[in-house]
Amino acid sequence: MIKLRSIFAGRNYSTYPGRAMTREEVRALVMDGLVTIGAHTVTHPVLSKLGATACHREITESKIACEALIGTPVAGFAYPYGDLDAKARGVVKAAGFAFACSTLHEPTSATSDIFALPRIQVYNWGGDAFERALNAPTRRW
Repeated sequence: MIKLRSIFAGRNYSTYPGRAMTREEVRALVMDGLVTIGAHTVTHPVLSKLGATACHREITESKIACEALIGTPVAGFAYPYGDLDAKARGVVKAAGFAFACSTLHEPTSATSDIFALPRIQVYNWGGDAFERALNAPTRRW
């Protein structure tokens, strides 16, 4: 299993720690199957404010680009800003995604909408705080 620290070891990112990962870093990250990549649109728009054609382009081109990057199918989608409407949900489903995440802050359940899954937002926590958040599934953030 590849550890995140080993991927980035010895590199100096102090000049811009919030930079995007390179294509090679993304590919290395997904190689062992521990981490998966999901799509998130091309330009990060508010999908409910787009017309049908633009919404379709944002979602489908994002899926195509992610799949080309990692060389495998992309099953998940996350709505930018958690914003979705029936149009966006329908495009995500039609594009062949298996699931999609909203930003509703609660645990998932058997009755959760597979194309608008709630999630618990992860902040810049240390390992202990992250573990506490994962072990408190009914807590709303």
